[in-house]
Amino acid sequence: MSEIKKNDKKIFELKYTDLGEGINECNIIEWYVKVGDKVEPETPLVNIENDKLRDDITSPVKGTIKKICFEEGQVVKINEVLVYIELEEDN
Repeated sequence: MSEIKKNDKKIFELKYTDLGEGINECNIIEWYVKVGDKVEPETPLVNIENDKLRDDITSPVKGTIKKICFEEGQVVKINEVLVYIELEEDN
């Protein structure tokens, strides 16, 4: 997870990270959000599945969804960006 600045707005990159299970990739099952949606910390963003589990990834920040990088059914590898979130001022 990291922040980048774009047009004086802070953009948060939410990446798929290693969950410590030795799993290198996951499948996108279902997105719960779309571009333009506002999210709060702990808002479920996407449902993923790998060899060992099926789980939701939640937002760690408050902001607006700017870009979704993968479609449902696609495979995501560790450290790839799932979604870009434009941060609200109070983050």
